[in-house]
Amino acid sequence: MYELRRLRAQKIINDEVREEEQAEFKKADEEIAHLKTLLKPKKKKLPKGYVE
Repeated sequence: MYELRRLRAQKIINDEVREEEQAEFKKADEEIAHLKTLLKPKKKKLPKGYVE
């Protein structure tokens, strides 16, 4: 009985840790996506009359 309670408590703690890790991963993925958009070169507009 005591063993079961301990296992349940440990499972709850592990689930909380996993949720925190997933939140960190999501935040990191969003930051990486944002930084990638900053790295992409933007097309410069040519002055009027010029053709690419």
